[in-house]
Amino acid sequence: MKYTLPLATALVCLLASPASARSTRPVHDPQGSVHLGLTLGGSFSSNRSAVAVGAQVGYAFIDGLVPGVRGLGFFGDFSGGEVAGFTVYTPPVSWPVVPYVVAEVGGRWESIDGADFSGVLAGGGGGLHLGAPGSRFSTRAGVVYNRWFTSGGVDIIRPQVLLTFSF
Repeated sequence: MKYTLPLATALVCLLASPASARSTRPVHDPQGSVHLGLTLGGSFSSNRSAVAVGAQVGYAFIDGLVPGVRGLGFFGDFSGGEVAGFTVYTPPVSWPVVPYVVAEVGGRWESIDGADFSGVLAGGGGGLHLGAPGSRFSTRAGVVYNRWFTSGGVDIIRPQVLLTFSF
């Protein structure tokens, strides 16, 4: 009971503060922005590799936080693709180079030498967000580690090096 008044006061101050309003300074991924992106990269294992090509769409609900959906196709030593829901967080600062983190979950289908390695994936990673703050155009360069569980009971972890161009 003795903490009720200080907690209520802190909550009122937080909700009334200008910090909770939409940012007026230019930041990466400003609130309300729609993000469309094209992705190029590669997926690698100890003895196999493939080129990755894909697209994504997302919406920034608050400055720096963009949930969305992406799809990738793989072509090379293995073929297949994945569709995943993702969330990217870029700190809302006005620097041209900013770190970001990403988490994703979805489905993956893959064929290696005729064997099916389809399953459910979860992954995470990060990298650098490059571009002028507030600009519609930017680039994300990073690494995502995906772990997926195949319908045949195989547990696979594979890194992806990705370059995403957003507009």
